[in-house]
Amino acid sequence: MANIIDMEKNMDNYILFFDQVEPDNLELVGRKCLNLSELYKKRFPVPFGFCVTSAAYEDFLSINKVDAHIQDLKQALQQKKKFASEILEKIRSLIIDSPFPATISRPIEDAYSALTKKNVKEVAVRSSAVLEDSEARSLAGQHQTFLCIKDKLSFLESIKKCWASLRDCESILDARHGAPLRQ
Repeated sequence: MANIIDMEKNMDNYILFFDQVEPDNLELVGRKCLNLSELYKKRFPVPFGFCVTSAAYEDFLSINKVDAHIQDLKQALQQKKKFASEILEKIRSLIIDSPFPATISRPIEDAYSALTKKNVKEVAVRSSAVLEDSEARSLAGQHQTFLCIKDKLSFLESIKKCWASLRDCESILDARHGAPLRQ
């Protein structure tokens, strides 16, 4: 019984369907998802979908100990050392090669299954980084998008690749000018 309760808690924390997103969820879902959810609720032609929240991303990094490598990069940038592309590549590889813990993958897979039960045949994975678009800067278009995904395994792998693209050079270099590294 506790597993069901824990799973429901994680589902609430890691997944928000468009009809569940509230205006105060910006830091959890990012501007793109917030806007899509508003359009969906107002019955614009937006397909039913969901957001994998920043909490899922943060927990994925923490559980897989990618945080330590991000801190190394952050220190190098703050000390204005030479740009360390090998650290960036290591972080991207760690994200892509790290396994999804069941506590994170299960709610994502359940949400994906909910879409397929609504006769959704293909899905897209797009970034909605919390700091992707702000009044001060726009990082839109710098992260990878994956289209026409037809199965759970490809879907999960695409999420990791999308998260890894948050570590691309342009985004990291922009962090030197004030944007935080963690998005």
